[in-house]
Amino acid sequence: MDTDKELTTQRGFPFFPVGHNDQQRIDYVNGLKVIDSGTEAEYDMISRLAAIHFHMPIVTISLVDAERQWFKSHLGLAVCETARNLAFCNYTVLSDQIFEVLDASKDPRFQANPLVTGELSIRYYCGFPIVIKQFTVGAFCLISDTPRAEPLGDEDREFGMNCAKIIAKMLEKRKLLRESVTTFEQLLRVAE
Repeated sequence: MDTDKELTTQRGFPFFPVGHNDQQRIDYVNGLKVIDSGTEAEYDMISRLAAIHFHMPIVTISLVDAERQWFKSHLGLAVCETARNLAFCNYTVLSDQIFEVLDASKDPRFQANPLVTGELSIRYYCGFPIVIKQFTVGAFCLISDTPRAEPLGDEDREFGMNCAKIIAKMLEKRKLLRESVTTFEQLLRVAE
């Protein structure tokens, strides 16, 4: 992605980048009809496995819409959403690549962010993009209050990307199941 040509900056605290196709991405996220749904054990299991594998205190499955990032799973985090203008995931949803911040307190994009300066005290963030069709709908996130000296190694990156791909498949199947049930119900009404 040519970031100079394809990104615009939105007002917010902190300022955050928005991809050229952000509205289409948001429409796709909304079409999944998963935001504000209840917890599902399968998503929490993936978060628990990642917390153990990566030794991370916080693991989330985040979907980013127009105003917020909403967590389908939020291990180690008491809230189920944050305002989009605070979300590290804004950077992850710009592409299909891993977005990693080793020490947010030293990164000019995040050092004034209340998630960094406040009680949560985020230092390390790694977002693995959740890609469905051509849209990065959210991120599978590793978060810690301890900075890292080195980026994740290749095997850990592969593990995280595979988790994000599994989550994408689960979200796709959830959408297809919902659409199939709706079609079946419509056919029953026609048959009556």
